Amino acid sequence: MSELRGKLTHKKLAEHPDSPVTFEFEPCHCFKWSITANPVPGHCYELCLNAECDVTDAPENSKDHLEGKYHIRLTDEKTHKTLLYYSEKLASGSTTVTREVPKNVLENENTKIVLIVEVERALGLDEEQGEPHVKLDIGGTKFVTTPTTICKYFSRLKRDFKFYREPDHIWKSILKSDDFKTNFRVRNRLKDELYYDRDSKYFRYILNFLRDGEDITLPKNREKIEEILKEAKFWMLKELEDLCQRKLEISSDFELLNI
Repeated sequence: MSELRGKLTHKKLAEHPDSPVTFEFEPCHCFKWSITANPVPGHCYELCLNAECDVTDAPENSKDHLEGKYHIRLTDEKTHKTLLYYSEKLASGSTTVTREVPKNVLENENTKIVLIVEVERALGLDEEQGEPHVKLDIGGTKFVTTPTTICKYFSRLKRDFKFYREPDHIWKSILKSDDFKTNFRVRNRLKDELYYDRDSKYFRYILNFLRDGEDITLPKNREKIEEILKEAKFWMLKELEDLCQRKLEISSDFELLNI
């Protein structure tokens, strides 16, 4: 469950009377979140929850995959009382929450809108699967990398990094230039590494490809390339899959020439 930083509604609505106004929240769980208030007849606002995939290079068929629950609270910042409360299933895109929020509630200078999201699945990832724990722990072998490297290509690592990472305003405050650290929220507990129950033998090729792209040097041994291909498929690193396939095709052509 992630409670996103609340937004006061009065000032923004006063700046744009009788026009739709959008309140943006920090990204988390691979999605950008916002709530739009649209004026409707009857001195009310319609509230729409917007969820937009934040991983632009994710496969198109997974970008709309979002399951879980949202909670929206309108509270009085002075008294901390809940004025209105809405809760329903999450969906990607824009979802109409209600068409009956009285204007005098949203336009009150003390009203704050709070969004809480309970994401169970996103981009095909089930939060109950695996045991993401930063640094990377691959079957007991430790690796250390950077957000830039992890996010260079779409992969299982990039997906998990963005899904479990705490919002930017939290983890950036503990990032040091000479000591990479970040926090991940897993089952409501903070962890400082991502863990995978996976043989680490060929994982260095995964990291090297993320760092260097197609400039990496692959083994000449066909069997080793086939093993790296299996790893590339597991880590959902399509660019490395394609590179391995090309190397294997060249190897096959060379073998035929020497028959």
